[in-house]
Amino acid sequence: MISGPRPPTDAARMGLDPCCETTPSPPAPETPADDSGAARGGFWGEGGLVRSLSGKVGGWFSAPERDLAARARDVATLTERHPGCDADLARRFLAARGDRLDDASSMIEKHLAWRAENLPVSPDEPAVRAELERGVFRRCGADAQGRPVLLFAANKNKTAERNVDDVIRMMCYVIEEAIASVKERNAPATKGVAESGEPSAASPGAKAEGAEAEGAVEDADKFSLILFAPYGTELDIALVSALASTFQDNYPERLHRLYALPTGILTRVMWEGVRPFLSAGTAAKVVLTSGGHRPREIEAPLTIETLREALCDLDPQPEGTDPWAPGYVSPSDSESGEEERSSSEEERESSESSSGEE
Repeated sequence: MISGPRPPTDAARMGLDPCCETTPSPPAPETPADDSGAARGGFWGEGGLVRSLSGKVGGWFSAPERDLAARARDVATLTERHPGCDADLARRFLAARGDRLDDASSMIEKHLAWRAENLPVSPDEPAVRAELERGVFRRCGADAQGRPVLLFAANKNKTAERNVDDVIRMMCYVIEEAIASVKERNAPATKGVAESGEPSAASPGAKAEGAEAEGAVEDADKFSLILFAPYGTELDIALVSALASTFQDNYPERLHRLYALPTGILTRVMWEGVRPFLSAGTAAKVVLTSGGHRPREIEAPLTIETLREALCDLDPQPEGTDPWAPGYVSPSDSESGEEERSSSEEERESSESSSGEE
């Protein structure tokens, strides 16, 4: 079975998880869990999300750049040491462990044992099929540069109705399918790279030089995640903890961006509590969207087709209203504009009145 939640590792307590690019982050305070407080505040409530993720989210994010020749040597060492470990997997786990060879080797050994025990996952398994039908986690198209986009509809998850192992198994199936599509799409660009140990445009840390050299897509081998958690969404700490642990240990260096929506003042306050425990590079990958039915922060990086597929069922509109149609103005933006115009008119009238009195 896929392991459930477990205590944070020493590396997590020290701020040395894969998200920490080279500088260790300060340790997270040892705060006793308080599920009742988390429940009162919902998904984003009263520190529950901070405690669940502050030491764990980094496994999906990028690690620091390193001398390519030195990394290539370590990649070759890892592939020789671990049958079944290819160069791409070695690069990811090496980056996830800050280029510490022995730590990466230990991580790979555990990962290969996990894969042998838990993969492949079939969508025909009754528990997996049931979780897929609930629609809590699924793929919904691609971003503007072709990376897969996954959707975590947290509002659909109900603690009383789910089994953590079943949900994690279903999520692994969805991610494995997304990874397979990435490999197929990038195959022409990465042909021959697997044996060389040299990173390509689709490898951890690989970046296009200048302005997207020769059309290369940075982080082409990663995916983006939309987290939809409206007000009132239940914070399932057991699931969040199991998800973070499983994916950090087995899918490092896979997340390109995380788009959280809808967000408000409480979300941003909670984010400020999480941010100090993350490196600047990691924090930059988390996008808190603005209010309204058409968050402007996701219009450019995600395609309209993907946004419709991901959000229209989760965020229903009045009949005949399409928030992704050209020229649409969300109610919040409209009200904000009216307030600005009203304020401007009052200032002008006040100025004209003052001029008349003079």
